[in-house]
Amino acid sequence: MFLTDDKMDSLFHMMTRKLGNKHNKGFFPLGFQKQLIDAHLNKRKNVILHAPTGAGKTLAALAPFYISKSLNGEIDFPNQTIYILPLRTLAHSLAEEAEQATNQWTVKTQTGEVQKDPFFSDGDVVFTTIDQALSGALTIPLSLSTRLANINAGAWVGSYLVFDEFHLLDINLAFQTTVHLLKQLCVDMPLTRFTIMTATLSREMREFLAKELNAVHIEVTEEDLPQIKSQYQKKRKVITHLTTLNAGEVLKRHQNKTIVIVNQVDRAISLYVDVVKRKPIDTEVFLLHGQLLSDERKDVEKKLKEYFGKNCNRKKAILIATQVIEVGLDISSDVMLTEVSSGRSFLQRIGRNARFENQEGTVHVYSINYPDNNQPWLPYEKDDVEATERYLQSYSGFSFDYARANEMMDTLYCEIDKKTGVMLKLNEESFTSQIAEAYSTHKKGLAGRLIRDIQNVSVLLHYNPPTDESLYLYETISISLGKMKGFVSKLNKASTAFYGKVKKIVYDKDDKLVLQNIKGVDDIHSNDFILIHPSLATYEKNVGLLLGKTSFDETYCFPLKNDDKIIKRYSYKMDTIEEHIRACLMAYRERCYSKNKYAIKAIAQLFHLSEEDIKRLIKFVIVTHDMGKLEKAWQDKALNRQLEYDPMFSLDTALAHTDNPSGKKVHFPDHSILGAVMAYYLLQVDGKYSHMMRAILTAIAHHHSPTVTGKKYADESNSSKSIKKAGVLLPLLSEIKWDISTDQYVSTLKKAVKIYEGEKEWKNKWSNWGAGHRSREYWLYLFLVRQLRISDQNSFDYIPAIRSGERLTNIGENMDE
Repeated sequence: MFLTDDKMDSLFHMMTRKLGNKHNKGFFPLGFQKQLIDAHLNKRKNVILHAPTGAGKTLAALAPFYISKSLNGEIDFPNQTIYILPLRTLAHSLAEEAEQATNQWTVKTQTGEVQKDPFFSDGDVVFTTIDQALSGALTIPLSLSTRLANINAGAWVGSYLVFDEFHLLDINLAFQTTVHLLKQLCVDMPLTRFTIMTATLSREMREFLAKELNAVHIEVTEEDLPQIKSQYQKKRKVITHLTTLNAGEVLKRHQNKTIVIVNQVDRAISLYVDVVKRKPIDTEVFLLHGQLLSDERKDVEKKLKEYFGKNCNRKKAILIATQVIEVGLDISSDVMLTEVSSGRSFLQRIGRNARFENQEGTVHVYSINYPDNNQPWLPYEKDDVEATERYLQSYSGFSFDYARANEMMDTLYCEIDKKTGVMLKLNEESFTSQIAEAYSTHKKGLAGRLIRDIQNVSVLLHYNPPTDESLYLYETISISLGKMKGFVSKLNKASTAFYGKVKKIVYDKDDKLVLQNIKGVDDIHSNDFILIHPSLATYEKNVGLLLGKTSFDETYCFPLKNDDKIIKRYSYKMDTIEEHIRACLMAYRERCYSKNKYAIKAIAQLFHLSEEDIKRLIKFVIVTHDMGKLEKAWQDKALNRQLEYDPMFSLDTALAHTDNPSGKKVHFPDHSILGAVMAYYLLQVDGKYSHMMRAILTAIAHHHSPTVTGKKYADESNSSKSIKKAGVLLPLLSEIKWDISTDQYVSTLKKAVKIYEGEKEWKNKWSNWGAGHRSREYWLYLFLVRQLRISDQNSFDYIPAIRSGERLTNIGENMDE
């Protein structure tokens, strides 16, 4: 189906009516929005979009997804969107707006803080952070255990990926990793679609990305600008000052709605305290930074929308904040006071001044030459801050519009970005090897080399902390490693008795959690989880975490996390092999299939097979994944365990899981690798999948963990393996048209267990992937193992339906039905 201009106008108009309230009459797309829709839905091209703050980039990016969904498959486009942002505050803000805007699709949020969709499986549109998205794609997920590390990468296959505020990514880490992955998934093997959006990347870098990723470069035109309400008759003047910011300067410049932005949390807190002491009686003062507890921060953000939002009240207000407000908050001011920062950060900041239609504003920019701070430019690069300050001083008193912003970016960053492009190309090989290391080891520490160098620690205030993993149920606050070391250094210098009052979590050789006392700065490392007694620190409402100040209540502790911040785990109940397989297939149909249509078609084309072949392959993986449980030792142990719970249980039942009312963990013999060996011989029956063998078998072998070893447990019999109740899977194989006779089937399983028993080392038998040339098979493995593991996890929800007869009468039937 080809969309004409009139059709695009009509569909966009219909979409915006549905996304608005009942009084919304909808509107037609601007030129750049229509170009983006045309690129994706007509030309099947990915997009690099450059547009100013408030231009409607989010709506433009989501339009191809919304329109394709409304056309019910008439246009080939992904059925799920993963909307990726650099900051979690921005993810929460946009997700809330999307949820309020439409009830047509399920909107979910997935961040390290709020985990509403930890496997990216429930939402039609999932708003997430770059840390969550990239760590999942690299199989080093920051919010999941290593056991679950191979589930989320497959979510990238067949999804529509939207990267917002792309300029905020670390050019040497997340930026380069993202480009590398998109080259694989969208250029080398077109398995997904993407839109990259930015307001502040230089033209040099945008054109570099478009060339590298074979994407269309779309910009807002001069014809578009007058139609963008946030740009219409905007008047914003920038004035530079050689002095530093202080409370007197804030109150002198304050008129009605004033936003003050500083670069560091301590300065924000100090400035806030001084302003509150001297504020006019008719003015409210707010503080927002990254060291507030999450619920309090959300409360502050909600109030900011009342005082600074589009339809705000008329009360006077001052907001003092750090760079956390640069993205994600739809607020505006008539006066802004900001410390000088990097050029890109500065453009983000002034997007919170004169943001709305017909507004006028003034931005005052202040020096950071603080005599008591030897690195006042942090968290930015010193050279970047100094270059930005020189540029702004040369245009002090001038109007700062979209054209001036573009000129500033090109002046400050074109030459730098040209060199960066060369550097990215030179680093490609070493980067590929680092990514391969992540795929083979699943070590989360690699996030510091591939995503973000997170030099932070998590802090928990608690007067009497528990000594087990229930510690992770409490809220924490992230602070910089340097700040934590500075705090401990001051305690040492002041000879403060803090032994036993500052601790961190470590794990002993038996993997048991231990609280270790911190004696000095050498005991503190990046990503540590640190506990501080409230006699050494406090938390003040509206201010935040204050290190070195004693809490008023020495029995204080941070609150427990809300339920939506804790990943729910599934529990096992008794089911038979047949029930489990049928429930897995039903779970796949209900939870996975609708989101996989684009991926199935793309994979079929990539491997020169039909879509029906790929659908059948997915069913084969699901049907065979637990074949290893038919081994006698496994069935005997499962039966004995079930008989402990139910002495009258039938001895002839082939079990998949047992009841476990005590919740006590019991080790079973490994079944996943044996299942893969059995599947290997069954795959010989149909040669059309021979070029996909490695991916198929790895998915089965690693359906419980990507680091499975196939080791024997102490209570496992050393006698030769044999198969028990093998015939239970024959009817299921027949239903997916895997034609094999009973004799051939039994012979195949006997051969498999003999081969398995003869192997001395099965660790990662099929997972030693080479870099580059095996990427097609590797991404197929990630896709298959994702379908299998999500179906497996959710199968228990469908057991009642299976037992009541509500099942796929023939599991070989089309999943569309």
